[in-house]
Amino acid sequence: MADTIKADCSLADSIASLLSDRFTKDPVSDIRTIYEFLESADPQIRNLLLTNDGNPFRERFFHSIFASEKSAFRPYCTDTEAGRFTEAYLNCIPGIYENYRKSHPDDADIKGLAEKAAEMVMKGIGSK
Repeated sequence: MADTIKADCSLADSIASLLSDRFTKDPVSDIRTIYEFLESADPQIRNLLLTNDGNPFRERFFHSIFASEKSAFRPYCTDTEAGRFTEAYLNCIPGIYENYRKSHPDDADIKGLAEKAAEMVMKGIGSK
C-alpha cells in the first residue's frame, strides 16, 4: 500500500491543500500546523513524508504546502535556482521534526519545536 501512496501525487496535493487552508503566513504557526499534522497522520503517510528518498509523494506534498498562497514560505519558492535552493532548505522542516521525535519521543511541546524550527529555517533562507 505504501508504494501505491508513494506514487499518488494527487493525494499529496489534496492533503497539502487541506493542510495549507490552516496556514496563516506566520512561519511558526505554519510549521506548527505541519508538525501537528505529522503527529496525527496515519503512520504510513507520516513515514512517506519523513523519508527523504526522492519519493514523489513527499516532494509534491512539501512543494504544494510551501508554495501555497497562504504559506509564510511562498515568497521563497520561486522557479529559479535560488528558489529551488530555498525550497530544498525548507525541506529540512520535516527532518527537524523527525530528529526531535527520535530523541524526545514523549515531548508534547510542538509549539516550542515549531518556534525553534522557524528560527533556524528563516535564518537559513536569509529572512529576519
